[in-house]
Amino acid sequence: MRRIEIHHRESGALLFAHEASDGRVATALEAAARQQADLTGADLAEENLAGVAVAGIRLAGADLSGVNLAGAVLAGASLVGIDLSEANLAGADLSEANMEAADLSEANLAGANMARAMLHAADLAEANLAGANLQGAMLKLADLSEANVAGTDLRAAVMTAADVEGANLRAALLEGAIDAPELGPA
Repeated sequence: MRRIEIHHRESGALLFAHEASDGRVATALEAAARQQADLTGADLAEENLAGVAVAGIRLAGADLSGVNLAGAVLAGASLVGIDLSEANLAGADLSEANMEAADLSEANLAGANMARAMLHAADLAEANLAGANLQGAMLKLADLSEANVAGTDLRAAVMTAADVEGANLRAALLEGAIDAPELGPA
């Protein structure tokens, strides 16, 4: 048994504590989700949370920069203003998550499910979104500059005023996307 404590990123205040039999932060995070704990502003930077199942968790304003969330389930999570820069979210389920104004710059989101996610004003600059599902996602004012969006499903996504300068949109599915960028011949 190891006591895992999750603290606020700025104040240091204790947000949640859990006795984890396996000593893993991921186990404590799953316990927090089950108890519907509010982890707004949590500091979880650089943690290994691969495969964690925390659908619907509240992590608004949290620092998860550099974290490994490969294969994690965060469907319907509140991630407003979260820092996920340089995080590994490959194959993660972020469907219907609210990531408004989130920092996902340089994150690996290859193959992630972000269908119907709220990404209004999110920073996805230089992110790897290859093969991701963003069907019906809200990308209004999102920064996708220099991002790899190759083979990404953006059908029915709202892309009003999204910055796609320098983004790799090769083979991206844009049918029905609102205000999608014009693609030249392949």
